[in-house]
Amino acid sequence: MIRIATVLFLSALFTLDTRSNAVDEFSSLFDSKTLDGWTALPGGQWAVVDGAIGGDVTVTVNGITTARLKDDPGSREGLLGLQLHGGQKMHVLFKDLEIKEITNPVQPVILEKIHDPSRPRPQAVGPKSFASLEPSRKPPEEAVILFDGSGLELWEKGECVVKAGMMEPGPGGLTTRQPFSDCRLHVEWRIADPESHGNSGVYLMNQYEVQIYNSHDNHSEIYADGMAGAIYGQYPPLVNACRPAGEWEMFDIVFTAPDFDASGKLTRPATMTIHQNGILVQDHVALTGPTDHQTRPPYRRQADKMPIYLQYHGNRVQFRNIWIVQQ
Repeated sequence: MIRIATVLFLSALFTLDTRSNAVDEFSSLFDSKTLDGWTALPGGQWAVVDGAIGGDVTVTVNGITTARLKDDPGSREGLLGLQLHGGQKMHVLFKDLEIKEITNPVQPVILEKIHDPSRPRPQAVGPKSFASLEPSRKPPEEAVILFDGSGLELWEKGECVVKAGMMEPGPGGLTTRQPFSDCRLHVEWRIADPESHGNSGVYLMNQYEVQIYNSHDNHSEIYADGMAGAIYGQYPPLVNACRPAGEWEMFDIVFTAPDFDASGKLTRPATMTIHQNGILVQDHVALTGPTDHQTRPPYRRQADKMPIYLQYHGNRVQFRNIWIVQQ
């Protein structure tokens, strides 16, 4: 048996899958020639005695996430084994078992490839009505009103048209003059041209993007981690809660900034919880670092507070009723 007392990434092939060589960065546990390091139980059966792989456990099969355990309160030390479920007629083969220690257990890991077109798109659900959401649209007394339809005094950079109580950023987008960190952010937006992709985004600390996109009924096809409500390039929304383009949408975002020690080492990743139109679409997910296109950059030490950024990506997207509560 192999005792686990750390955070690990485990890869295994079973049944008829084939794989020629172990990846260099992994330590090979079983290379089809030896069983050193493993203990067979009576009858030749393999069994899991105890197991824990860090505080968060993610399982994928053929690149598809099949299980996710978050904030496991169990032991961080245990045994790793292979099970044959007694009493059932089955024949299971394993090969090329590989294990890698994650040297920084604070760093989140996403097993799915970025922008993978085979990643399943979330199920569509009905958004809540604006009438039912009216109480959540009203800013609390302690909120900073970033835009109430009257002007752009708290914003800078880029072109913008303000009309009829809403604003429409142009090239360059818009950035808040005031920087923020941990916060609760309320944003209302709509895609002005129903036939466009409606591609835009809301950036926390100017580098963590919540995607805006014309995703109602998958109108504009895109990879799952690029749909509306996605944390771009990292987490697809749990469900597709979009209204048809041209109707107003709502984001309520709870954001916790990353923490670093004096040497610049990450001690806590950024997290987000997002409700879109009153529906939970991100559930306290830990970000791998800043969001970007076709890459997941690592964390780098940053300022304690940074601006909110509204992206202009070539499509007409309008905003109204934006406010923020600093946590």
